[in-house]
Amino acid sequence: MRNSNIKEELHAMIEKADSEVLELVYSILNPAGEDPAALNGDQVAELERRYAAHLEKPEEGSTWEEVKGRISKKNR
Repeated sequence: MRNSNIKEELHAMIEKADSEVLELVYSILNPAGEDPAALNGDQVAELERRYAAHLEKPEEGSTWEEVKGRISKKNR
């Protein structure tokens, strides 16, 4: 396969890819680079706070299906 064909196919795949695939491809192409998904201290603290709140009252959270439903309604 020619380079131009490979580039075209990769571009098409990237346009359709989800975030996990994009991060994987990026890490392969830029292994020594800075992690674009790295969290700063404030973000880590917020995640820890939310996790602790979940552990205290797990019943107050939403299921993934409920979250997707709310997002779908907003995008209509």
